[in-house]
Amino acid sequence: MVAILTIVLVGMAAFATDFGLAYANKRNLQKAADAAALAAAGAVISNLTSPNEGCASVAARFTANTGNLRTTLQTLADSIASQNNNRSTRTGMTVACSADNKRIEVSYSNTGTTPALLGGVFGASNVNASRTATADVFTSPSGFGLRPYALCILDEAALLAAQNTSTKWVKVNYPNAGCGSYGGNWYSLNCPGDGNNGLLDTNTLNGCSTEVGIIPQFDSAGLALAQSTINASISSQCTSAASRTQVIPADCMLADPGNLASNGITSAWDVLLTKPSITVPVFDPTWNTFADTSVPACKSGGNNGCYPIKAIAAVKVCAYRFQNKKSTVAPDSICSGLTQAAVNAGGNQDALWIALTAPIQNQGTSGPSGGAVGDGSNVLGTRLIQ
Repeated sequence: MVAILTIVLVGMAAFATDFGLAYANKRNLQKAADAAALAAAGAVISNLTSPNEGCASVAARFTANTGNLRTTLQTLADSIASQNNNRSTRTGMTVACSADNKRIEVSYSNTGTTPALLGGVFGASNVNASRTATADVFTSPSGFGLRPYALCILDEAALLAAQNTSTKWVKVNYPNAGCGSYGGNWYSLNCPGDGNNGLLDTNTLNGCSTEVGIIPQFDSAGLALAQSTINASISSQCTSAASRTQVIPADCMLADPGNLASNGITSAWDVLLTKPSITVPVFDPTWNTFADTSVPACKSGGNNGCYPIKAIAAVKVCAYRFQNKKSTVAPDSICSGLTQAAVNAGGNQDALWIALTAPIQNQGTSGPSGGAVGDGSNVLGTRLIQ
């Protein structure tokens, strides 16, 4: 009986040991594939021929190994995979456009063998496993749904400075004394194509359904353009109130001095408090003096005013105060340190408390990126998608 049971026990131990090792190796193979795909996707960014290179161009260069791109990415990916699992062997690697042609997807496949230890006594063979991971190269998140409330460049500077402090949020007063008064004191806007149709509450809740463009401010080498070139760009988009609302994408957005304390608008802002992030435009008031004196200045007040869009910022709304309407403070860690007393203080001065949640997007549009990887955006990142 002891002899028979010993054989059974050894067999069970062999199964448990070899199965456990095979399972652990499979998990490590997946980690190796994940790390390899992410590393290769990051290397794609550093090997772009230009910030605007399209995904089709990158995929073609990888296939043809132009400039040793395939060799470079495969060597890096294999090295990273081996560091995570020394049994990992690459079985395949692809660089291709996503189905919507807006992102680069990097896939890495590997295989590994787990030797049969105790199971070999019973004739068990080695266990082979294979895994695949896919990472993509994406642009700074913005997407449709740009909220029609502008920040001025001084607000942008304050948000960026706050990233290096323990308090991530900043208080934004409307209007900002350094940026002037627009559209009846509030930096509120009409979405392109809407005109003055009283849609501020709807657009606050859902964002603009039409994408908004950023006034070009850099050339292909990343150098700042001359003021006259910027003025010409603004002039071409902001020639009249009618055309400013019809340009798609619009580089300028018309002012809409609505009453932000009305129930419909504050109810929409209460919903925004629950969202992890929203996107808003940033404008530069110094761009309001056109080189072409025949074009009316964009700095006119009321509904005739417009905002030349310099950038797009992703922010978390921590609290708001519009006249006699004061919100509660959003229960989010990024809003830590903001008190209800601070929101309630200050009389009826309009203010927002917001924190930056992503890098500032200084080029491109508020819509999805087009054929180019960055669509002109200078902020790229990588992530695992499979």
